[in-house]
Amino acid sequence: MASRLECLSSLPAYTLANLSAHAETLVVDGTYITTPELVLNGWEPVANVHLLMGVMRDEAGTAITWPPTTTNFSAFILQEGFNPTLVQNAGYPVSNNGNVSLDIFNVSVRVDTDGEWRCVDQTTVLCRNLQQFVQKHILLRIQPKLRTHNG
Repeated sequence: MASRLECLSSLPAYTLANLSAHAETLVVDGTYITTPELVLNGWEPVANVHLLMGVMRDEAGTAITWPPTTTNFSAFILQEGFNPTLVQNAGYPVSNNGNVSLDIFNVSVRVDTDGEWRCVDQTTVLCRNLQQFVQKHILLRIQPKLRTHNG
């Protein structure tokens, strides 16, 4: 196992990130991960691993329809599978930058990232803290620094 890790460690991250095949879910190896899902009920044995999870700001951007099929935010957010009233009450304002389609798309990406990525990851961390299904759990939220044209 050590030689495999040394081999992987010697590769540039760019090479690994651009492989044609990659794991999008847990890889059940039978030693460290023994079930295809993280069992969060406390009945399964603790996996002998540390779990690192992360979500990037606007990660769900690839999952949202572009261009939006309507200029009505409520209709679009409903089409994407969310309750428009809950979304608006949760404080996701639609900006007014002069491009209605882009404004709707941008807020929809934030809603989808939070609703389908961040909330699931936070729930997993909470369950880990309650059930101790892995040794250590680290959750990252990567917020890229936004740059303006002046700097």
